[in-house]
Amino acid sequence: MQPNNPYTPEPSGIDYLNQIAAPAAPTGFDAKSKVIMIVAGIVCMIALVFIAFTTLSSSNNSPSPVALSAKLQVLQKLSTKYGPKLRTTALQDTNSALSAALITANQSMNSMLSASGVDQKTAAKQIAQLAGTSEMEKTLDDAHLNSTLDETYRREIIFQLQDTLVMLERTRRATNSPSAKELLEKIIVDLQNLYKQFGGTIETDGQAVLLRYQLVA
Repeated sequence: MQPNNPYTPEPSGIDYLNQIAAPAAPTGFDAKSKVIMIVAGIVCMIALVFIAFTTLSSSNNSPSPVALSAKLQVLQKLSTKYGPKLRTTALQDTNSALSAALITANQSMNSMLSASGVDQKTAAKQIAQLAGTSEMEKTLDDAHLNSTLDETYRREIIFQLQDTLVMLERTRRATNSPSAKELLEKIIVDLQNLYKQFGGTIETDGQAVLLRYQLVA
């Protein structure tokens, strides 16, 4: 048996070169990659904040005068076309009052659009696009053929008036013009009275916008 050699032989050749070589750099991101990642993160954060702000702002915006004018013209078109086809005298009288109120309301809206500096030709094109009634007319024409026009028309007008009143009130609250507020308040009062005459009542849905003037049945 040979005695244990207390000395460890010195490495030589490739083993020696491997031992004296500098240790491998730890894997990871270099400085340039870190900067790119930080910048990308900041950009994403800014984008998310912008989207959230835009969404919040949009939800708080009032309807445009053009959209409101289109809504009123939809009502006037329906009341004019289907008024002569109604059978009930009381409903005919209420609809005649609606048509007269809408003529005044649309004249007031035209004045507001002119005062706001909106280009009349551009506004007219936008209103024509927004004031489409083809689907509603199809429903009402079918009801007329089935002798149920009075009930269907009353229901449709109540819905349209309710939606219009919400738009009017939101616009009234948003405007800073005293004259515009006065015009809008007059339209609101007139249409609220007609809303009640058609049989409309206040919506209790928590998501509905509260009207300034309470509708009393």
